[in-house]
Amino acid sequence: MDVNPGSMKRVQVPLAALVLALAAGGCMFNNKIVPLAGEDPKALSVSGDRQGWLDRTGASRAFGELRKALRSRDTTTAYGLLGPDTRAALRAQGTRDRKDPEDLMGSGKAEGLGLAGTTDPLGALAADGEVAVREADPFDPARRAVRLRVKVGGRDEIVLPAVYTESGWRFELVRKDAAPSGATPAAPPGV
Repeated sequence: MDVNPGSMKRVQVPLAALVLALAAGGCMFNNKIVPLAGEDPKALSVSGDRQGWLDRTGASRAFGELRKALRSRDTTTAYGLLGPDTRAALRAQGTRDRKDPEDLMGSGKAEGLGLAGTTDPLGALAADGEVAVREADPFDPARRAVRLRVKVGGRDEIVLPAVYTESGWRFELVRKDAAPSGATPAAPPGV
């Protein structure tokens, strides 16, 4: 078999580039311990600064995106993060008032929105101050609906229902009595 030395160099360069890309991408051994929900407190202490990861669930991270959109008045992004029942209520009002649902959100004239702890959830979630958010119930990765406990600044705590849809975590800000006819808000367990 005749081997061309020039062809060997061409094979070695991409392989070296692949090894460098894997190393730069973090595909290396890491001995830091990632905490698990429900872990024994003594074992959890070994996780060190990663203990905070237990509170950062998919729903709580999605809430961060909703808050960011509301604070920057990005109604398109905020509307996209709302649950199907809340969007249906805004669309129904928009049809009735001949306005775009996103414009209703931005103008503060959205009707029928409200949660336990506030009658103006859009304003309350966008308020100034430190934010604390955590799931109200024990963590269960299989759940498709959760309740978040949100505290913004010194205000009262808000219980924010979140549902997992095909597009990710979405938030329901509509009261049950304000849902459009034929739509029933999906209430998470315990609400």
